[in-house]
Amino acid sequence: MYALQLLYYLFESLLVVGMIVLYQRAGERVLDAEYVPWGGVGLALAWGVLHVLMSGLLEAIALPLLMGVVYLLGEKHFVPVFLAVSFAFVI
Repeated sequence: MYALQLLYYLFESLLVVGMIVLYQRAGERVLDAEYVPWGGVGLALAWGVLHVLMSGLLEAIALPLLMGVVYLLGEKHFVPVFLAVSFAFVI
């Protein structure tokens, strides 16, 4: 059962990273500001708000913002943000 849950979290991590990448690209193109973590902002509004409404934990807003910052600090590479997101889900 644990292996199935781990696979689920890895798949969810892929989806979250994909959302971060797409929101970042959209924010950069529309608002022309590369150094704002648009990926984290978009993820916080789409994924985080829903989790706050379900659980009431405000960390569901802070965590996506942090993931967006990691994406920018990792120079928009997939691996650093995927590792950070996977680590957040598994722990």
